Amino acid sequence: MRVILAGGAGTLGGDLVDLLSDQHQFMVIDDFQESSVDYELLAHKVPVLRANLANFEAIEKSVIEFNPEAIIYLATTVSLDQQRGFETVIGLKNLLEIGARVGQPRVLYIQSFLTREVSKPVRSDSPLCARDSYSVWKLAGELLLDSYDGESSTIVLSSVISPRLNVGAIPAFVRRLSAKQSLQVTSTSRDYLHPADFSSAIQLLLTLPGMPKKTVVGSGKAVQTQQVALCVAQAMGIDLDPKEITVTEPKISDPSIVILDPDEFSQWSQWSPRHTFQDAVEKCVREIQHSQRKIRQHH
Repeated sequence: MRVILAGGAGTLGGDLVDLLSDQHQFMVIDDFQESSVDYELLAHKVPVLRANLANFEAIEKSVIEFNPEAIIYLATTVSLDQQRGFETVIGLKNLLEIGARVGQPRVLYIQSFLTREVSKPVRSDSPLCARDSYSVWKLAGELLLDSYDGESSTIVLSSVISPRLNVGAIPAFVRRLSAKQSLQVTSTSRDYLHPADFSSAIQLLLTLPGMPKKTVVGSGKAVQTQQVALCVAQAMGIDLDPKEITVTEPKISDPSIVILDPDEFSQWSQWSPRHTFQDAVEKCVREIQHSQRKIRQHH
């Protein structure tokens, strides 16, 4: 299948190229301003268009020539620049417009759980909830997708522990433990997913008929942030006592627990997570240590 990975130079795009490029013909479109994958390395694996999705003229010809059967929209931003958030929505609009001219490819829109009410396990019918500007832009894209006449699905996704992570708790823990600094975590719990399980879910959404309009993909379990820190330390060969970790209360805007309920998706596709949290953390830690990449602040 010919698949465009829009914003595909990020962590999730890199995972899909690694794990599914033997089954699909990918083309990545990304401006590489916030990328996690090196342009030259990626271009050796799949066709890459270095362009801003919001620039219609810059992408139109290449998309039409590629004639995609599917589009996976991964574009997002961790920047506080509101223009970048706006561009992610315009980029989706452009692809939907061009897609309508080339046979209306199947569109998968990767959505953040931060756009849902999380007081209960997140399901496809969970109330929408925008806590910050990031969530507002992500929701705007989802609502825009509702106007698309082709087949589409919004996938509310848990936190994927990509080996390319350069933002969030795990990279921050690696940095602080490497510098022999103390750790402080919030008393929060999150739903985490192994990249291989994420990729297998996407494979099903690309190939099975009658995909759901909205669905939820996660492990169905919540891991305490303190436990994440301990797993990172273990992966680094550090004997860390839980008592050495300072646990504080989260901000009011930061949910104390997030669990994604994958039952609906599992019933539709027979999918279930098959890889462990610890394995994902170990691979992520090894890659961070090996690459020495710059750690970014979270949005």
